[in-house]
Amino acid sequence: MLSLQKLQNIVFQKEKFILENEFSPEKLEKIILKIKNNRNYIVKKIQENQIIYGVNTGFGANAHKIIPQHETHELQRRLVISHACGVGENLPFEVIRGMMLLRVLGLMQGHSGIRWEVIERLIMMLNEEIYPEVPAQGSVGASGDLCPLSHIACALIGEGNVFLGKENLKKINAKEYFEQNNIPLIVLEAKEALALINGTALMASWGLVINYEGKKLFSLIMQSFALAFEGLLARNAPFDEKIHLNRPSSKGQAFVAEFIRNCTENSTLFGVSTLTLLKNIPKNIFGILPKNIQEEIELVKSVKQYAFSKHFYHNIFEFSEKNQNIENETWDSWETFFRLIDKKQIPQDAYSVRCSPQVLGASYDALERLGEVVLGESASVVDNPLIFEAENEVLSGGNFHGEPLALVLDYAKIALAEIGSISERLVNKLVDAGHNDFLPPFLVENAGLNSGFMVAQYVCAGIVSENKTLAHPDSVDSIPTSANQEDHVSMGANAGRHAYRILENLKKITAILLLVSAQAVDLRKKQLSKLDLEIKLGKETEKLYQKIREVVPYLKEDRFLHEDIRKMILVVNEI
Repeated sequence: MLSLQKLQNIVFQKEKFILENEFSPEKLEKIILKIKNNRNYIVKKIQENQIIYGVNTGFGANAHKIIPQHETHELQRRLVISHACGVGENLPFEVIRGMMLLRVLGLMQGHSGIRWEVIERLIMMLNEEIYPEVPAQGSVGASGDLCPLSHIACALIGEGNVFLGKENLKKINAKEYFEQNNIPLIVLEAKEALALINGTALMASWGLVINYEGKKLFSLIMQSFALAFEGLLARNAPFDEKIHLNRPSSKGQAFVAEFIRNCTENSTLFGVSTLTLLKNIPKNIFGILPKNIQEEIELVKSVKQYAFSKHFYHNIFEFSEKNQNIENETWDSWETFFRLIDKKQIPQDAYSVRCSPQVLGASYDALERLGEVVLGESASVVDNPLIFEAENEVLSGGNFHGEPLALVLDYAKIALAEIGSISERLVNKLVDAGHNDFLPPFLVENAGLNSGFMVAQYVCAGIVSENKTLAHPDSVDSIPTSANQEDHVSMGANAGRHAYRILENLKKITAILLLVSAQAVDLRKKQLSKLDLEIKLGKETEKLYQKIREVVPYLKEDRFLHEDIRKMILVVNEI
């Protein structure tokens, strides 16, 4: 079995699948010998006129029809070209690479009755970046991904088109390409067409892509949360290791909390205390305050009382009204500062902050589970029938049914949608002056004339709502096919396609969260600049902040915000 990392290296980094690098000479020899023996067994059974499904019978509802031996080659060709009837846009090339690799690995298990040279041709196409044209729609996720895999099989026999990855994805007729390069076309023999197309490779490939891209994005999302927490001066107690070690049911939860702690290491904003803020009031300002206000501040600083009295803000307000320009100070800002200090004495933040390890962690666990199932599927035999030559048996079963993948893809869909949901809530908290702990409305100066990030939150809300629709479980749906012979299907391919759309939507939400988080940090720095407090971001959030500001500057006043978001989406896609 290849590792998940190796699978992803081949699919995403276009690392070549070199058999000699992955298997010892003894192991590779055994693999090839098993495949050849398995093939010879099928040939023998054909010569003995034994009736075997898919070898010398029709398919699906036509399984009862016997095909004469002299027509078995034509049966294979017609199976492939008739089933290659997909529609819609072409699949992402990473998904096609994944399909090719996963089908190869399944066939190499040696129970599919296929010739070794057919497997070798698929490996050659994968390594040389020759990608069949595969429409995205057409699979119901049972009897395998018949339709999309048929498009791949078509390329082997010279039907359909291929894209040449080494020639800027030039599109060319498959037969024309092979003829130009003096590569003989594959002529499929008995059982081989069914072996190629009767598998779960599309669903598993979607899972491979969602796991890889989702976890890569997840890292950036955790960083963006950490940066947002600094802008909000969020409390750090909910991220204490002791809390998360006491919930072993979610490994992801502890992972997220630790990640946030590491990102914000050395930050003077995340987890800043009331006492720290009070102790850093400049002496010249503190000395101007009336004696009764000074005494109450000293009481709080000495922790003799934990909150200001109900009269405190009345006194501050009254003082600020009478002394707007003492030593060029704007006392309105100091009144806001004292209100912020009082707010920070409340021991809890909103759930979008406090429960982020629990929500993000559970979602991370779902992505991990998806990876586990995909890895297992990569070493599975998922076509039908299966040939066990040592036991002299050909068994018809249902390993092609995509339910195990459909369920975890649906799980991943829900997890990704939830990440988007809590991300939007964090965006909303940052822009809402009633909940962002005394930052300006919609994170912009002179709000009213400026709308700031008001409608950016609308955009997130609209995307999150769309994701909720896409997250509806595809696996709970089933439409019978093949004259009710295939009367329950998984719809796992739809689950994968919808998961991918949710993932792409999540990238857009993340881009907006990054923008508003950086803006909140800038405004918070300005708000606290009058203190004798060294303002520092965390060791990792500082890098993220600088990356954002290299691309998009501080929003001083309204500008064409679409362009800022577009630039940030490019950053998200690059990371």
